[in-house]
Amino acid sequence: MPADKLDPFLLEVIGERIFSLENLHGVFDELAKLQRRQPKQQSEGNKKTRQQLEKINKRITRLVEATAEGVLQLNEVKDKINAMRQEKRRLEQSMQDHTMPIFDFSEISDDQVHAFRQTLMDMMAKEKPLKARHFLRRFISDIIVSETEVKVSYILSNTLPNKPDVSRLRGLWLPG
Repeated sequence: MPADKLDPFLLEVIGERIFSLENLHGVFDELAKLQRRQPKQQSEGNKKTRQQLEKINKRITRLVEATAEGVLQLNEVKDKINAMRQEKRRLEQSMQDHTMPIFDFSEISDDQVHAFRQTLMDMMAKEKPLKARHFLRRFISDIIVSETEVKVSYILSNTLPNKPDVSRLRGLWLPG
């Protein structure tokens, strides 16, 4: 097989193994598990943020009351109150940003997984072999070549870094 055809062929074969429907379903299942755990983490984070907001609100209230009672002059506390209000808006925005899921991975359909896989494969086929190799390198942890087989170890999901998926391409046939 000519070298100019070998690269695209190997990239396609390896890409098909790594981005198999079974593997992609596994990735989406892991993302769904992470999303189910996320509300607990969000509520803990939001609890701390709410406590910070309460503290800021109390400080603003005390400063406004002190100004109203004539203990402090408005020009003395104006900058401090504005800074606290700005911090309050930042915390409220942060809380809002972390409470809305971007996409519900538990609801993903087989058609969506097929379409995603096809997008990945099309992207690799359209790219030059060098770019496709760089893309695949992000997932491949090890390639071992022997006389009878090629072993490709890869990790698709960062959610289970200690359990890499392993694929064997036995008897790889290279058309002449």
